[in-house]
Amino acid sequence: MPATEYQSSSHVPLGFFGSILSIRRNHVVIAVDSSHEQELHDLDIFQRNVADRFLRLSLDEKSQVLSLPWLQSLLNEFLLCLEEFKTLLIPGHLTFAAAPTGARVSPHDRLVAELLERAVKALDVCNAVSNGVDSILHCHRQAQIAVSALEHKLLGEAHLRRAKRALTSLVAWLDEEGGRVTDRNWSFGRKHTVAVSPVAGKERHFRSLSWSVSRTWSAAKQFQAMTANLFPPRVAEAGTLSLAIYTMSTVLVFVMWALVAAIPCQDRGTMALNFPIPPRQLPWAGPLIALHEQIVEEWRKKEKSSRGGAGLLPELQRLERCSHGLLDLALNSSEEEIKTQAHELADTCSKLEEGLIPFQRRIREVFHRIIQNRTEVLDCLGEAVRSSSMSGV
Repeated sequence: MPATEYQSSSHVPLGFFGSILSIRRNHVVIAVDSSHEQELHDLDIFQRNVADRFLRLSLDEKSQVLSLPWLQSLLNEFLLCLEEFKTLLIPGHLTFAAAPTGARVSPHDRLVAELLERAVKALDVCNAVSNGVDSILHCHRQAQIAVSALEHKLLGEAHLRRAKRALTSLVAWLDEEGGRVTDRNWSFGRKHTVAVSPVAGKERHFRSLSWSVSRTWSAAKQFQAMTANLFPPRVAEAGTLSLAIYTMSTVLVFVMWALVAAIPCQDRGTMALNFPIPPRQLPWAGPLIALHEQIVEEWRKKEKSSRGGAGLLPELQRLERCSHGLLDLALNSSEEEIKTQAHELADTCSKLEEGLIPFQRRIREVFHRIIQNRTEVLDCLGEAVRSSSMSGV
């Protein structure tokens, strides 16, 4: 689906955002009614909550960035942001989200439409990431075959040959950019058995767009489309809703970007260098930029290494190191050295399996929550437009 065409020629001065968020705190005298005051208050809370969530992620000392536990936390925080943002679009919370009486189009309609378009593209990213998780599980099975062969009490030539075959297959997949992750074209249902309710017309359309990832699908091109028109609000559009939409759009893009950085996805290209940096004056920009810089640094280290490009997931990188090391040992080492390394590989497999299945379930939850929230927002905005049209008759 093509990106909406929109170019911003006049950006907001960086200090402008601080003035918006400090209206209530500094008691600036402006002619607004009480409902507008509540809207400003709701936006302020939303911005601060987003800042707190990313600060927690950036300061998390228990989980390494991009590890499975950290990614779980990232998705948890994203779901909270998504739910809170939805309440800002529901009529009654931000009253000018709907078109005013007699107006054809709300000034925010275009921005909302662009965000909802990004949400559709995010579904494809979720699908690709789920495919990548399945590919990692395939690697995990190959590693388990090797471990099973090498843990025999009496290690013979046949066991070594079986382990070498499994490890060679695993290492080849890892070294070829994660096998390019194009073996499947389904994620959230069994192939050729997708059951779709005839009543769910809108959801059926989303699924048809999002359940298939073709062999020509490109993560880099998808993110290029998602970041098109992702600019801070212009002065003329710098209402509370415009800033909230920009915030949620940036959060959505960052979460999807981090998932693709961690999990093998086809054609990631130069994604690491093309993330749109938000203005640092925004309260959540600091921790988000810090996380971005940390991930970019790891990405560059991985690209400089001589081994593979299968993703920055730390658990997967440990599997990669163990597999390479064990394959080297199996060529000319003592049985004791091989068994020691096999135990390390077994421990790595156990930790990988422990985190992958819950993570994949959470990816599915994010996928369906995006669909659900998108549908609810469309329904509410549609109802608001209908109400305005009726009142203007």
